[in-house]
Parts: sequence; structure tokens; C-alpha cells
Amino acid sequence: MVVIDDFHYMPQHVQLGIVRGLKDLVFQGLGVVLAAVPHRAYDAVRVEKEMTGRVVQLPIDFWSEEERASPRGAPHSNSPARRGRWRTGTSRPHGPSRSRAGTG
Repeated sequence: MVVIDDFHYMPQHVQLGIVRGLKDLVFQGLGVVLAAVPHRAYDAVRVEKEMTGRVVQLPIDFWSEEERASPRGAPHSNSPARRGRWRTGTSRPHGPSRSRAGTG
């Protein structure tokens, strides 16, 4: 699995290079996640028309206040990140950090 965050911030020529570079690997079964803000979810299709019908937008909710408030951070809690789920609603997947340095 390859995960590329902030795909929407990349210039179109870089997006195109990434999509073309990964395309054969995807057709061979590699999973790829291109994380982007919702209104830019189909940038991969815009830069490479061959990806039409091969891209799916995943609806992902914001983290709740409880999920973000762990004083020890996601790796030490039962948060969505620890349970293997990804959540985003902004260009930053976890919102403002509430972890305290030196705890845990």
C-alpha cells in the first residue's frame, strides 16, 4: 500500500508523473491512496484520463474531540489511527495536535 498525503498541493505535472509512475503497479494490484481535500478528490483523473472509472472517493469524517484529546497521542490510545482507520476533513489529517511532549 502506498499513501500520498496532500496530493492536491502538488503541481499538475508532478501529479501526472506520480499517477503514470504508479499506474502499472496499480494494475498489478498495488493499493494506492491519494489523500486530498474533497473538492480535489479527482485530480488523478484530471491529469490522467486513463484513470477514469478507476478512482473512488472515500468519505472520511472529522475526528471527534474525544479522538483528538488523547494526552498520550494516537499510538498509545484506542484512537482511529491506532485501530487502522484514517480520518480527515482538512488538509491535515489529525487537526490541531493535543499531544504533550514528554508524556507517555
